[in-house]
Amino acid sequence: AGCDKITSSESALLRPEDFETFIMSGLGREVVQAAKAGRLHRETPFVLQVGADVIDPSYPGDAAVLVQGIIDAWFECDDGIVLVDYKTDRADQAADPEGTMLLKHYRIQLELYKEALERLTAKHVKEVWIWSFALGRALRL
Repeated sequence: AGCDKITSSESALLRPEDFETFIMSGLGREVVQAAKAGRLHRETPFVLQVGADVIDPSYPGDAAVLVQGIIDAWFECDDGIVLVDYKTDRADQAADPEGTMLLKHYRIQLELYKEALERLTAKHVKEVWIWSFALGRALRL
């Protein structure tokens, strides 16, 4: 699948109202404004070398690993960069309405995305967000 297309398996996870909820949210409005201003960057690939202990504390810190990923979206503001990662995980709203477990699960990934983006742009990432389609809300790291 191309970087700008949603696969059929991905689209099965989302409903039109999920997109409307996103667009109407504060974060969604910021993303739309950035897109209109030509400041929105999507599907940014990166490769980052980090100490193995960053990935798993049981690994030796002097061993290096390469992390490869794709940053869903980011945009620049006057005072730094805002990074956005979209998640379609079916979070349990009743058990975790604040998205605490989702944030915990993706913390290392998003910290690596932040580091990669700061290295790529030589600019400060001021905010890191997850948009949870399952919860219908933005979660700030």
